[in-house]
Amino acid sequence: MKTIKQIADKFGVSKQAIQKRLSREPLKSRIEPYIEMIDGTKYIDDNGEKIIKSLYTTTDASINKGIDTENFLYATLQKELDAKNRQIEELQAENKELLATIQIQAQSINVDRHNKLADTMRKALTDSPSTTVAPESSLSFFVRLSRILGRRKEHLE
Repeated sequence: MKTIKQIADKFGVSKQAIQKRLSREPLKSRIEPYIEMIDGTKYIDDNGEKIIKSLYTTTDASINKGIDTENFLYATLQKELDAKNRQIEELQAENKELLATIQIQAQSINVDRHNKLADTMRKALTDSPSTTVAPESSLSFFVRLSRILGRRKEHLE
């Protein structure tokens, strides 16, 4: 026969935890036949100890099951997170390639436009007749004035 304190120490719980469980149903009525009071101390025989042991080993198993479930969930979430990180990296690499392709195409378009403009300007220059004499309006004021005065002078003579 053991005291409540001895049983509590064996299962790694406090004396109060055992007393609390013993005072509640359904354990109270199940364990009552296995308790003896000797000099104001409660003693529990081997059968009562087995009942208490079943309560704590079941609790330990359920705690372990909860931990296992948490570990499984953690591992599952970690795998999903790793997969998402790989997807993000792949998408970023794809975006980088697409951006490079767009930049190359934009440069090609600019080169084509530049070449077309140059061709148009060359064509305009080669198709137009070349004139060595500048039109009257492009001459400076004084040149035009001297010409006018020179013509008047010729008329007067």
